[in-house]
Amino acid sequence: MGILWFAAALPIIVVLGLMVGLRWPAVKAMPIALGITVALSLMVWQLAPAAVFFSFLKGGLIAINILLIVFGAVLLLRVLEHGGAVATIDKLLGNVSKDRRVQAIIVAWLFGSFIEGAAGFGAPQAIVAPLLVSLGFPPLAAVIIAVLANSSAVTFGAVGVPVTFGIGSVAPEHVVAVTHIASILHGILALLVPVFIVWVLTRSFGKDRRSSIRDVLPFALFAGAAFSIPMIITAWLVGPEIASIVGGAVGLAVCVAIARRGWLMPKRTWSFPPQSQWFANWRGHHEPHKHKNHCPVWKALLPYALVALILIITRMDWLPLKAWLQAQALVIPLGTDSYAFQYLYNPGVLFLLVSAFAILLFKLDWADLFVEARDAAARFVHPLIALIAAVGTVQLFQATASNPAGLASIPVTLAQPALPLGSAFLFVSPLIGVLGAFIAGSNTVSNLLFGGFQLSAATAIGLAPALVLSLQTVGGAVGNVIAVHNIVGASATAGIHNREGDVIRATIIPCIIYALAAGILGFVALKIGLV
Repeated sequence: MGILWFAAALPIIVVLGLMVGLRWPAVKAMPIALGITVALSLMVWQLAPAAVFFSFLKGGLIAINILLIVFGAVLLLRVLEHGGAVATIDKLLGNVSKDRRVQAIIVAWLFGSFIEGAAGFGAPQAIVAPLLVSLGFPPLAAVIIAVLANSSAVTFGAVGVPVTFGIGSVAPEHVVAVTHIASILHGILALLVPVFIVWVLTRSFGKDRRSSIRDVLPFALFAGAAFSIPMIITAWLVGPEIASIVGGAVGLAVCVAIARRGWLMPKRTWSFPPQSQWFANWRGHHEPHKHKNHCPVWKALLPYALVALILIITRMDWLPLKAWLQAQALVIPLGTDSYAFQYLYNPGVLFLLVSAFAILLFKLDWADLFVEARDAAARFVHPLIALIAAVGTVQLFQATASNPAGLASIPVTLAQPALPLGSAFLFVSPLIGVLGAFIAGSNTVSNLLFGGFQLSAATAIGLAPALVLSLQTVGGAVGNVIAVHNIVGASATAGIHNREGDVIRATIIPCIIYALAAGILGFVALKIGLV
């Protein structure tokens, strides 16, 4: 490693130092990284100022496109909450079983995966944690389980944004292959997550640990498969946008039906000690908000069912709608490049339309829609700044591929130390994804930060780029379980503060196991010639 490598790595080193060492939020750290990247692009790689400006501008347009999706998803969620849908789902799930392990799997793993597929960006933890508290979980347990469960669904979360925009911004030619490979990796590893949930729950919060995992193991494994099988099928047949939505919805419906009939249920009901015996750090500082409004079950589920149906219809290649929607684009010139904003194909527009439909469905005042939109928009000022800086940095990384100085691009330079690892790099690749998610609290940003590096390393070593990028996004997904940003958000909704260390200590071992297992699966797939 020479001076050039340290120059290329400087933005990432600074981000690590500020966010991990000094615990700065991404909204402060990422603009500094962007500033350093601009300086390096001008002085070391000698890009023209116009090329730097247009690369940054393209990054900003991509970031706005992503935030439109997230804004629409959160707005729909707020409207459903206002209309009583969330309270109805809360009551429905709480009545399925009295066993806390079963409740945790159904609410956190399956319902949380569905919300992740539809909204992402912290929404599952913010919904699941207070829901578990309302069911009688200790607030600390609720946060840990909500965060831990938000893993396998994340790669296809927020209507597939980590793949369509995260990987798509770095290597659009590999999006389809990454969708297929990542779905298989997550599909296999998803079998572990409900088991992890039960293990952490009973080990840390149980009054009786005997057979606490063994007697619920059949249902836990079934719940993992109930999510992963429809998720894989959807990813291969439709694409990344609704894979987690379908996996979560189908898994939730099947497992609720199974539990109601008493099939695969543990013989003994497991619960927490009485509240009088809870440790002080289990408790919260306040009772989370409980929704009083309720609505019929069909009405609660209809808006998301409509979202899933429309996304399926508009994402099938053999139907004419997909090509027509993609053709409706606003092309923005960017010097020698351009950016096409496919305004009708963006899922955020669909969320906005369904939000308006939900206003009519729940007979809410139209003024409520504007209030909810204002509140939702207020949440995205800081994420928008962080995302514009992150995507702008990535675009500049890529722009250095054509530089007057005759140097290797920043991603290629960063990949040089990985060359001696050879195929062993497959074990490191998911851990890099974990690191990115830990830093930024987002699989999408992790893919944007390290996707170019992973792609360059794979090309230099001679590994299948789609496999390495799949391991990156799988690692970025499971890295969410130790992301401080997500933990803080879940803790706030559950009424606990300053317990991030407790949560990370409970989730880091499952996170590492998941990431290493992904590397092993990737290595095996390579050796037996599957990729």
